Amino acid sequence: MQNDTESVVTIDADGDDPFITLEDATRIIPGRPSRWALYRWAMHGVTRKGRPVKLRTIKVGARHLTRREWVEQFIRESSDSAAPVAAQAMTPARRRRQAESAMQQLAAIGAR
Repeated sequence: MQNDTESVVTIDADGDDPFITLEDATRIIPGRPSRWALYRWAMHGVTRKGRPVKLRTIKVGARHLTRREWVEQFIRESSDSAAPVAAQAMTPARRRRQAESAMQQLAAIGAR
């Protein structure tokens, strides 16, 4: 019988990479997110280019397991260099400058 505290399960489903618990997976992700964050990523995913990207897992009993390869794949797909930058807060001064710039561009092409 397998010890309940053992975190590596050796089921050969997709190759040689052993399954690890979500708790163990937190140790290989930069910033060390909580296991609950990994659970959310597995269940709901994150939005990337308008589509959800989910952390691949399998469920064995009540435990969700993943692989190092799947974690690395999730990180690549959800945060590559082409990822959109979060929108910056629009201050009134910035809004005014952008409006002025847009008006100048319209005037330059004769659309105003």
